Amino acid sequence: MKRDNRICVIIPLYNEHEVFQSLINRLEKVIDECSFEIEVILIDDGNTDKTKELIKEVFKSNLQYMALILAKIMDISWLLLLE
Repeated sequence: MKRDNRICVIIPLYNEHEVFQSLINRLEKVIDECSFEIEVILIDDGNTDKTKELIKEVFKSNLQYMALILAKIMDISWLLLLE
């Protein structure tokens, strides 16, 4: 299916390893059903659990995902202002 429109979904994650796979499964379902291209940016916001490793695994296995690994917890609300 040709996708003429694009959307970027930015998801900051902090210690979400328990629900991470459920999130990815739901995203995959939405991506498959959409008529436009979706790019997903997963942000590791200084996780102390296994979320960072899960983000890296998804990033390596799927080109629709991008990963942003932060060295420490940061206020990333400014990302919402980007166009």
